[in-house]
Amino acid sequence: MPRTGLVLSVDGSRATISTMKRGVCEDCAEAGACNANVSIIKEKPEVVVADNTLGARAGEMVDFDLPEGQELRVSLLVWVVPLIGMVIGVAVGAFASESLPVSQDVGAVVGAALGLLAAFGVLRVIDRRSETDERLTLRIIRVVQVDSSCGLKDEAPGDVIELPRP
Repeated sequence: MPRTGLVLSVDGSRATISTMKRGVCEDCAEAGACNANVSIIKEKPEVVVADNTLGARAGEMVDFDLPEGQELRVSLLVWVVPLIGMVIGVAVGAFASESLPVSQDVGAVVGAALGLLAAFGVLRVIDRRSETDERLTLRIIRVVQVDSSCGLKDEAPGDVIELPRP
């Protein structure tokens, strides 16, 4: 899902962009009815680096996103790898508890914790390897024009894009 931000600086083919962090309430129909997003809204803007193949300049508003399908792939990794690590840890811990002076429940809990730690270690290795993966690099997909009424407009006349407001 594309995000909008302000280009802070450009260094060669890379742009540093300031954007609002995505909140848990972003697409919720009941977003105004609870305070789940209050702590996120009060946080400072997020700064990201994206490929600048469109030649955006500092001070311009841009839309940026991951290449098609990569956000889902990354989300699955972040959720599934720890889950698998925990399940394997529970099984190993419960099995190992038979030869240790602890109950099967204690072994399962300790195994789950160790499995989660191992899974986060695996994710850290994947994260470091993915830093050079072009498929996981944010890209500027559109330069957004600002009209005189301070509303953001896409290049198509009449389309207004609103930034998330705290």
